[in-house]
Amino acid sequence: MYLSQHLTRRLEECYVAKTERPREFAFSFQVGGEWFCPSCGVRTVEENGVVRCPDCGLSINEFIHELVERSPHKK
Repeated sequence: MYLSQHLTRRLEECYVAKTERPREFAFSFQVGGEWFCPSCGVRTVEENGVVRCPDCGLSINEFIHELVERSPHKK
């Protein structure tokens, strides 16, 4: 999957190098779908507007919009 330079850098900072933490916020709607932690590879859990890894506890909410809306998907 092709990712923007910004998204690639943020994912690496938060889930690979762990020099930053992903921004924490809750959506006011259900995201749905199947999401996996970029760090652990574990299926995430969605609760109270937050999509979070049950193992490492990190949220992926910061990245959902860019992954869905700004990344190319095959039709």
